[in-house]
Order: sequence, then C-alpha cells, then structure tokens
Amino acid sequence: MAKLDKVIRADEVKVELKKFRSWFDVPFQTPQDKLAKAVIKQCIEIIDKLKPVEAEPIKHAHWMFYMDESGEWWDKCSGCGGKIRNEGGYCCDLPRCPNCGAHMDEEVAG
Repeated sequence: MAKLDKVIRADEVKVELKKFRSWFDVPFQTPQDKLAKAVIKQCIEIIDKLKPVEAEPIKHAHWMFYMDESGEWWDKCSGCGGKIRNEGGYCCDLPRCPNCGAHMDEEVAG
C-alpha cells in the first residue's frame, strides 16, 4: 500500500473551493474569470469521483523495557501490550509496533 501524505475531508475542501469560486461571480466576467470558475468546478467534480480510503487515527506509544518472571528481558508496547524479546540489553528501536502499528514517538514523563 502506498504511503499517504495526508488524509483530508473532501467535503471541507469542496466548501473552500466553492467560496473561492464565488469570488469570480461578478457582473462582467472576463475570460479569465470564466476559466477560473470552470477549473474550480472541474476540481470539485474530480473530488466527487475519488474513491474513499480506509484511514484510522495514528496511534502513538512507546517501548517499555522490563524483565519477566523467568528473567528474560522484553520490550513491551505501551499501546497494545505486544512484546518483543530483547536480546541486546537496550530498549527496542523499532519506529513502529509490529503488532498494532503504533508510532513509537510518544513522550515519556520522567
């Protein structure tokens, strides 16, 4: 799946485009005014034809370093509790949890 730069609300974009299009509603339209209105109308039509994407809010979490009952070290996702065996003695440096997809950029107090 391609990386999404930004998910936007199409209805909000269309409202803004319609506001902008209204600037060209003048009694004596120049050819440039007519062209601008036509381009904006076409942009709105293109937005209407776009297929929606499945998007979820971005989850943020952090890795927690701990030892289990058997004495093994693990890194645990603060978001979902998913665990990764820690063999190097340092906290996991994966940028995202492989279990829940959370971005590991959450600030940790203390």
